[in-house]
Amino acid sequence: MKNLLLICLGFGLYSCVSRPADECPKEFEIPSTCLPYQETYQLGDTLTFFSRFHREVYENNTDKRYDLGNINWNFRLSANQIDVDSLDVNQDIREYFNIIDDSIHNPTWFDFSKGKSIVLLDEKLIGDTISVKIKLITKSKGIFIATVTPFIFDSSQDFIGKCQLESFEVQTNLNGDFDNNAFLLSESELEHYNTNMANQVDERFHKWGGYCFRVVE
Repeated sequence: MKNLLLICLGFGLYSCVSRPADECPKEFEIPSTCLPYQETYQLGDTLTFFSRFHREVYENNTDKRYDLGNINWNFRLSANQIDVDSLDVNQDIREYFNIIDDSIHNPTWFDFSKGKSIVLLDEKLIGDTISVKIKLITKSKGIFIATVTPFIFDSSQDFIGKCQLESFEVQTNLNGDFDNNAFLLSESELEHYNTNMANQVDERFHKWGGYCFRVVE
């Protein structure tokens, strides 16, 4: 018992208490915005994704806020063209957009074997807030889906109130109650978008801050 108490003190006494799963913080949510909000953009237009939130982050499962200021925050930007006939089509985001990162950052590019690219931003706590701001300047026509979402490499990181041995995730509430043009998913020829994602739009689109839009001349 003495050894257990010492372990608990090392990790924060409250986080060592065994609790039912429905009492554990595991689904955090941060606010995010895309401006200007619209369905159609022209070549050369700029979309700005912006998120700024306090270190005490809201958690859905317990309906409480927890201090996540000591968590290592990363944000992942991805954008794919969905009006294509194959998921194997080259999806290097840099072919479709010029990217401007206005955050305090350490951006890292990831290129996959099928040509898909994402950029990962490493953000730090400034005062009591964390913020990320990234701009996409359109340079190719088509229908696209874009996300800028938190990406926690190590979900075992500790914070006060965390349940022992429980992992957690951070979701994105993009543009509040707006639908973020999710109806454009149905215009894709790919089952991945027009069926799988469209039929589970809350779980596979809104939960991760999905945003669909059209680019024209």
